[in-house]
Amino acid sequence: MPVKKEVTTEEKVSKSSEKIIEEQKEKILTLERRVKRISRQRDVEKQKNEIKSQPFSATIESVKFINYKFKFKLDNGETWQLTDSGKRARLKKGETIRIVPGDMRSFFLENSKGRFRVKKIK
Repeated sequence: MPVKKEVTTEEKVSKSSEKIIEEQKEKILTLERRVKRISRQRDVEKQKNEIKSQPFSATIESVKFINYKFKFKLDNGETWQLTDSGKRARLKKGETIRIVPGDMRSFFLENSKGRFRVKKIK
């Protein structure tokens, strides 16, 4: 007849504790992976934003005056809209302008007539 070994409550507790510890270790590993992935994504976004936040010069390809707003397309394919009063800016096709980033994701257009607030459409 086989001898039955009695399992004490201490052994039961230690086995259940080990199981809980292993589960917690797995959760910690998955959380660490998620944190690394999120930090990598933030780094990529930060690099993209740094590139976008650099001032650049471009030439105007086309200008439209729609609903009392000037919309213009640049030679790099981007479309922008003048949010300040556009009458003073006098944007013309072929004119070279400079887009300068401001605070809190705002942008300014600089040309020979002055500095005007713009927003990127496309």
